[in-house]
Amino acid sequence: MSAVCSQENPEPQLERSRAGWAMAAGLVCLIVAGVIWVRQPPVPDQDAMKSASAPAKLAFNVNMPSAAQMDQWTKNLDAPLEQETKLVLRDATAAINTLARGFLPQDLFASSSETAQH
Repeated sequence: MSAVCSQENPEPQLERSRAGWAMAAGLVCLIVAGVIWVRQPPVPDQDAMKSASAPAKLAFNVNMPSAAQMDQWTKNLDAPLEQETKLVLRDATAAINTLARGFLPQDLFASSSETAQH
């Protein structure tokens, strides 16, 4: 019986084999084409080569700041931060004193405020 079945189906099996080989050959061709494409160096752009060959000249002159100017700019930039830090510290001190007045006994609050003043 198996001899009869094997004789009846030689063409479909042969077609599957051919389709498999065709797909494998196509895949190999695609891989080879991809490798060749990746290995080729890029063609340099002619406009880029022209601009790179000539040295670049600045269209304007830039004057660098002096050390005194940099110091002044730094102080001017730091001034708002220093002012904000002073305000935050003043607000924190006021909040701590308000809490101390509300929750500490009067004699303990008076001794802690005297210690803070000295």
